[in-house]
Order: sequence, then C-alpha cells, then structure tokens
Amino acid sequence: VPAQLPAEGGQFKVRARVTGPTTGQGVSFAIIGALEEAAPIDRGQGFVQAGFRATGRDKVVVQAAVVADASSNPLARVLILPALESLAADGTSQLPLVVLSVDALGYPVGNTPVALAVTQGDATIAPTVTTDAHGIAHTLLNAGTTSGMLAVQAATGGHIGTAGVLQIPAAASASGLDLPVSGDTLALALRERWEPLVKGLAIPRQSATLAAATGTAKGTTPSGAADIATLEIIPDAPELAPGQTVNLTIRAMDPAGNRAIGRTLQIFTNAGTVTAIQDQGNGSYQCQLTAPRDDTDMIRVTVLSPESGVSAMVELLVSKPVAAWGIAAQDTPDSTAQQSEVRQAPVMPTTQPEGQTTVEAPTKPTKPTKPTKPASNKHPWLRAQGGFLGGFYSYRQVPFTARGPLYGDRIAFGGGETPAAGSAGLALRAAAWLPALDFLGVRASFRSTRYAVEIANFNAIVPDWVNDTEVLGLLRYPIDIHRVRLSPALRVGGAVNDFMIYRQDTTGATPVMNYGPLIVPSFNFGGELSVDVNGRFFAQVGATLGLNGGGGLYSKDIGGSIGFTVLDPIYLYTNMDWMARSTTVYVASDTGTGQQAGELDDALTSFGAGVGVQF
Repeated sequence: VPAQLPAEGGQFKVRARVTGPTTGQGVSFAIIGALEEAAPIDRGQGFVQAGFRATGRDKVVVQAAVVADASSNPLARVLILPALESLAADGTSQLPLVVLSVDALGYPVGNTPVALAVTQGDATIAPTVTTDAHGIAHTLLNAGTTSGMLAVQAATGGHIGTAGVLQIPAAASASGLDLPVSGDTLALALRERWEPLVKGLAIPRQSATLAAATGTAKGTTPSGAADIATLEIIPDAPELAPGQTVNLTIRAMDPAGNRAIGRTLQIFTNAGTVTAIQDQGNGSYQCQLTAPRDDTDMIRVTVLSPESGVSAMVELLVSKPVAAWGIAAQDTPDSTAQQSEVRQAPVMPTTQPEGQTTVEAPTKPTKPTKPTKPASNKHPWLRAQGGFLGGFYSYRQVPFTARGPLYGDRIAFGGGETPAAGSAGLALRAAAWLPALDFLGVRASFRSTRYAVEIANFNAIVPDWVNDTEVLGLLRYPIDIHRVRLSPALRVGGAVNDFMIYRQDTTGATPVMNYGPLIVPSFNFGGELSVDVNGRFFAQVGATLGLNGGGGLYSKDIGGSIGFTVLDPIYLYTNMDWMARSTTVYVASDTGTGQQAGELDDALTSFGAGVGVQF
C-alpha cells in the first residue's frame, strides 16, 4: 500500500497477508474513494493482492476481512467491526464496516439477515444487510455533523453486537483510541478473535494536512481556545466495594500545559453508574462513580473530549466480600434482578446535564495473545471435558478354597510380583456450580480403561474394560484474591464400577473355567483443593474414599489435573490418577447366609490428556 496518493486520482495495489489455518481461503475487500481494477489474486504463502484506482480528491479507506469456511452450527453472535476508530463530522464522509455472523466457536454462519441502527449520535447506516455464504457483510457508516461518540448496533436472532466510533471535527485525526464495545463475555471474546482477521487503513492524499496523534486527536474548539492536549482521571481510591461510590477528578490540559477551562467532556464506563461531569472552573472536572452490586471485578472509565478527540482511561478493581461457610452472600435488588444477555451501547453524559446516567457497556477485553482472552476475571461455572487415558493395571484374586466358585489358583499380575498390564482408555467428566449459590456444585464422571492378560489354564488372552461411573455433590468455600479463586471443597456421592472375576464350575468331572464382571456400588466421600486464575489456568488435587454395602473401606482414589485455555471457551488439560480397590467375594451357603469365597484387589495408575469447554 502506498504511503500517500497523488492529490487527485492514482492507481495502487493492496496486499494482505493471511497466516494461520485460514491461509488460502481468500480476502474480502471494501473500499471508499477508489474503484477495483484488478480482482483479488492469491499470490501464495498467504498473500492476497488486489488493484484499485482512486477517485476524487479525498483520502481512501480500505477494509479487508479474511474469508473462512462457514459452519453448520447455529448462529450464536453477531459482530460489527469498523475500518477505523474515527469518522469526520462533516456530513459527507463514510466509513466501511464489516458485519459478521458467527457460531459459539467463532466460525462463520452464512446467509444471515442483520438489522443495523445507529443508537447514539447523528450518523446514519443502511437498515439491513445479509451476510454472504462466509458470514461476512460490508456496509457503510455515513457521517453526521456533531462531534462525539457513535454507537452502531447490529442485531439478528435475538443477538446484539455494538461497536463505538468517535465522530471528530473535520480538521482532526485520531488513532489508538480504546473505544467502547458492547456484548456479553462470549461476544467480546469472539470479537477479540476476529479483530486480527479484519483490518482497515486510510491512505491520505499528498495535499492532506492532518494533525497526527497516538491515542489523541487535535482540533479547534468553537470558542477559539487552545485544544485539549491531555486528559487525566484521578479516582479517590484505586479499589472499591460493590455498591460503593468514589469521586473522580478529571484534569484537562492544553498543549502549553495550561488548564483547559469550560470544555465539554463525555464519560462512559463498562459497569455501574456515573453522574454528570461538573466543571470546577479551574481546569478540573468532577463526577461520581458507583460500583454495581453484581459480580463485576474491574471497572474501566473513559473520558473523551469530542472537540479534540483526546481520551483517557482508568481501571478500578472491585473487591469481593467473602461469604461465611455454607452461607451465600445476601441478595440485593440489584443482584437478584435478571441480567440481560447483551448490554446496550454506552450513553454519554456531558458537563451540561444534571443527575445520574446509567452506563451499561460491558468490559472491552485487553488485547490478548491471539486468538482469545476472557473478557473479565469471571470464573467458569461449567466445565465439560473428554480425553484419553494410558497407564498400568495390577490385579490379584485369592480364592479361599480350591473347589469353590472362584478359580482355584491364585491369579496375580503387577503389584511387584510380575509386570503390570498396560492399559488405555477414555475419560469423560463434567462439573457445574449453581450460578446463584456458587458454593454448591455437582460433578459426574465416567472412566473406561482396557487391558489384556494371558491367564494360565484359560487358553486365551483375557481382555477386560475397567469401568467406573461416579456422581458427586460438591460443597466448597471459594476465596477470591483479585483474579485468583482458591476453593477447598468436600465431596459426597456414589459410584458404580466393576471387577473382573475368574470363576470355575466344579459340578462336573472337569472344572469349567469362565470369567466376567462383578458390579460393585459404593458410597464415596472426600475432599479437593482447586485454583482458578481468571478462567485461563486451573489446577486441582483431591482424594476420595469409597465404602461398600457393608460399610467397609472399598476404594481409594487420589488424583490431580491442570488445564489452560487455548481458544476460549476451549481448554486443554492433563491429569494423573491412582485408584486402588479391595473387596471380599461372598456366595450363598446352604444356611442362607453369605460365605466368603475369596478376595479381590486391584490398582490402576493412569495418565490422561484431553480437551474441554467452559462457560
């Protein structure tokens, strides 16, 4: 792309490089101020090139979006991404926008009609678009004439996505702004995933004279006073409790370092309520911020000067009260109210209005290592996972009589006597915590491991699947320390698993050998300790004891696992587990009472890895 275009006309080429799994899928272009002369061509190694001819004398704006194969999954979210962060408030400029319809994993969902609207500001946009077969639609945002924040909204199928664009004076420029984005946690994570795949740029004319800035924008104020060059937000405290109110002092300075008096400022926050800004008459301005009573962990407050485009942002931590053991934190009217799945675009109070304005733009995530990062430090309430197991299995069967129902000879492998049998299998597990009572939860798991051994006198290799199904209730005491949650918990529940049992039929002249599973239910209890770091990393260790029907100790299980998010909501995990069981086999006697026939015990050491999803 050329650094500048001639004052009028001009031909140029745009080359886009696509890396990662979407390489070779193509690029979709939208452009303002030029016509396409050469269709996009795949140049290999991820490069796509297109040719254009500039028209008129205005700057050229290009937006490129990577084309990916569509998914057959249901629509989960709609995203809207502007080519640039700002738009001149001249009533004639236009800005390309990309609208994306995607599933819960971020893959496109094609041919989706989307309703569009400007919910804040005086810009205009086409009322509807329909995404193509790859879930992409291009449209234009038409500038208004009033400086300030624009909120552009896309809606389809009950899903809403919102993006912010700063409308600035025609003689100003802006870049590096952290503009508000609205949506729930999943929508924000999907947007972060798509931002590197949708890029925009402006190519100026040689005669253009724009004041460039990083994170600021400069223009002239109606009163002729010097522009605002810097803004600073100073809170009374860097941390506040849910429902607490803090004072915010805003200082505005001009390029000479003098205080800027009597200016119009706009303020918005991702959570809570903020009062109108009051001019203190000495270049400082004040307002009050009240934290919400929900589970918000971080509040971001941004102040904008619509006249010059200068912005400033500050982050405040929201501390968490720790509930007493077994007692949920008391509900308040705010916390019991049903929260909307998608919050609406921010509303910007200025210095003139009085009273309070509720601002509900959700947190915009900080830039992650692509492709994902959770939008805030909320901890998942549900994890479901599956993976493969490998390990070693030991077994011992000891009959009490040579002519009993159990095979008359002792059978043993592993346990230090002979090499253990190699094992392989799979494991499934899901754990959920009640959203309203997050100290209560439930976990269900299934594990199946196969091994095979050669047993004397059975004349064949004997295969077996060791199956274990367990359902546990969980009672935990979560301790939140900033972004880390430490949770000791109790486990109580039940399990059903099986033993291989080797039998003989001695009613004939020659014993007949056979084998099959012995199903054993148990009552299980134990404890665990888990650590969760912002949903990005987690670890857990725990132990469980099982009692058989007679109340005797039947099983011992000790294990641990670690996991980390790779593509939210997807995570990878690895685990290690040791299980040992022991039981006595009874047979009915002539007197109607149980008679001991022998003992069974085994041990399984397994190592596993797999993939899971969390919400």
